[in-house]
Amino acid sequence: MIELTNTGSINRVADWLELYVICESEALSKSEIASHVSTGGRDLDESEIDSILSELEFRGKLYGSFSPFEIKNNRIEPKVAWKEYPEYTMCLVYSSQGVKDVTDGGTKLFERLSSEALKSYLNGKSIVMGFPNSLNLKEQIIELSQKSNEYLGEREPLSTDNDRGVDVIGWKPFGDMRNNQLIVLLQCAAGTHWRTKKQIPLKSWIEFIRWGLTPVPGIAIPQIASLNNWNNIVDEYNFVFDRARITRCLDKFVFEDAGLSKEITAWCESKLD
Repeated sequence: MIELTNTGSINRVADWLELYVICESEALSKSEIASHVSTGGRDLDESEIDSILSELEFRGKLYGSFSPFEIKNNRIEPKVAWKEYPEYTMCLVYSSQGVKDVTDGGTKLFERLSSEALKSYLNGKSIVMGFPNSLNLKEQIIELSQKSNEYLGEREPLSTDNDRGVDVIGWKPFGDMRNNQLIVLLQCAAGTHWRTKKQIPLKSWIEFIRWGLTPVPGIAIPQIASLNNWNNIVDEYNFVFDRARITRCLDKFVFEDAGLSKEITAWCESKLD
């Protein structure tokens, strides 16, 4: 089980508690929550424990009918085991400890996961952009324009442009082989310092492709975006696709990316052992 290290943040403690109850398949009372946080290096008073439970209760509402836990009688109780929803579990691992190893393939798995979630949300199409890919960015843009029936622009990306800030592109086609459709340009940030991510350079993408409708830029994150900062986050990134929204979109969704769930399960096992 991942160690609880950041006990000074209610959000990070709540992340760890979500992860703990689904991994250990056991409920936690207020006293047990206090004991775990104390082991992590800090003693909590009653009001802080109540704040943590309130945060978890709020998250339960965000998750909706999917919610993997519930708050009953001042206890957090699991409703699923982690292997039933490895995609949600991977988001929790990243939210709890960030990106520890950039070479373990997890960040690319998160991009593929975000692509599937976006596809479900739009009830449309999506592709994963950038490195690693057998095509360079120019070739990917040409392929994208063909698949989405959008026209190529006059600007070409530089040879040094890996993805130009975009990891996933989704669109909702009408099926009539014409352009002018909803387009989402999504950057994926698996780490805990996602607020340092620059906004997508939308001007570049408008010049790469002559979209029939201006794309919506956005960001996918494995965290729960703070309600206190929600308006500022939306101002900065436009479309916010956080863990609650990702898991809502993936609940009962059949992946087109064959094998993704198994790969995510294996990745989670390597982190939770």
